[in-house]
Amino acid sequence: MLSGYTHMDQSEEASLFQEMFFGVEPNYVTIASILLLCARVANLQHGKEFHCYNTRRKVFEDRLLLWNALVDMYARSGKVLAAKRVFDLMRKRDVVTYTSLIAGYGMQGEGQTAIKLVKDMINLQIKPDHVTMVAVLSACSHCGLVIEGQVWFEKMQSFYDIIPCLDHFSCMVDLYGHAGFFNKAKETITN
Repeated sequence: MLSGYTHMDQSEEASLFQEMFFGVEPNYVTIASILLLCARVANLQHGKEFHCYNTRRKVFEDRLLLWNALVDMYARSGKVLAAKRVFDLMRKRDVVTYTSLIAGYGMQGEGQTAIKLVKDMINLQIKPDHVTMVAVLSACSHCGLVIEGQVWFEKMQSFYDIIPCLDHFSCMVDLYGHAGFFNKAKETITN
């Protein structure tokens, strides 16, 4: 129920379920759902409390879903250094881990760091997906990295076989628009 409410953006209803956990030990899936909720409603204090809870439970040590949720929560909350600290402590990482941190750096205007991170991910043989590419293109847009954005837009199609969707095109329009390349933005929309 908690996960469903969270994914349907019904944060008030989801927060009511947190009260039910008094005296009941939640599992890692429940905690990951709560962390997602904390990120959506910008309640970093509760997220930090669950972070502490996780570190005290050895049983959660290798639950990638849970640690990915922590990285995502900190990154979405603008606490990219805290997200990076969790990232650095993780023994195992996947495309979700990297994408969350890439998005966090992009939102903070650290596009070069985001690009370096996606390159590191690729060097480790972790293939970017369509969500990763939205994060990369968005980071380029936020930082005015027009050429890099164009290169990644082409790479995602030619190297990674990712067919651009509306989100990718929106990032490119945003990238061109912010840089003052209105004809390129218009061309992207019309094509």
